[in-house]
Amino acid sequence: MAADWQPRRANAWSPKDDYPLKLQLGLPRVAKEWSNSCAAADKTCKRALQVRVWVRITQILNVGRPMNTFRCAFDLTLEWEDQTFKPVISNDVPFDQVDWARHWRPRWSLANLASEMHVEPLSSSCFTLHPDPDTLKPRVRLTQRVAGTFFEPFSLRRFPFDVQSLTIAISCDEPQSSVAFVDAMESTLDAGPFSPRLAEWLLLRRDTGLQANLPLDQRTPFTKTITQMDGSRAFPFSVFVARMPVKRKTGYYLTNIIPIYFIIVVYGWLAFGNLPDQDNQDQLNFLASLLLTMVSFKFT
Repeated sequence: MAADWQPRRANAWSPKDDYPLKLQLGLPRVAKEWSNSCAAADKTCKRALQVRVWVRITQILNVGRPMNTFRCAFDLTLEWEDQTFKPVISNDVPFDQVDWARHWRPRWSLANLASEMHVEPLSSSCFTLHPDPDTLKPRVRLTQRVAGTFFEPFSLRRFPFDVQSLTIAISCDEPQSSVAFVDAMESTLDAGPFSPRLAEWLLLRRDTGLQANLPLDQRTPFTKTITQMDGSRAFPFSVFVARMPVKRKTGYYLTNIIPIYFIIVVYGWLAFGNLPDQDNQDQLNFLASLLLTMVSFKFT
């Protein structure tokens, strides 16, 4: 599901418009960067707008239930340069006079979304302005809370000693020649009072392998940006990928799952040894009760 916004021509600035900022019809203006090679024919112009992307994962739930899915909530932050806000940075135009609905912002979608996407409605509180520390150029920062159920193919060959990678893939809905996602290397896992708590999994730190006994604020997800092209679009596009490695708690299954099923199976065999052969009805009732116990244990 994509962010439901598209540029509108009615938002363009005109001399009769009393809006203090001069709007543009398309992307924010980007300085041309010419690349010259040996052959004059290979002279190209790069004009893609770079959008810095990072996430702050706040909650992970229901890993593997239903199969090959997990639920995650996170804060998505996009940051890009826009010279339109130069008067705001220089305090010539008050910040509260900015009409954010009239300005450009990136369009994105969740590539591996399974169902139930919830996005924080856009408002002025979602936007902030930050001048570049080196060039002092205005940079717009958009932060939204996103939640959804994501698809993740699990590999169960080493169950229950397996390590999985929970992935969030955010794709840009515009061609990479126009907008390119860049990994800001600032993605984190929230360590607040509502930080992720999983009964069957351990969240692993990115740079220490399987060492899981660490504070949550030291466990950050793997992040990178890739270029992808599939049959749904006629152009290559950028994809920001955040992966959170998790290890299944082996002791959880050895103490809570396997012994219970073993006891149920043993009682099932005892039903044929302790009851008379002619009392088949009691044997069937006993086995049916064990079956109902297994079903209730499975789905509770």
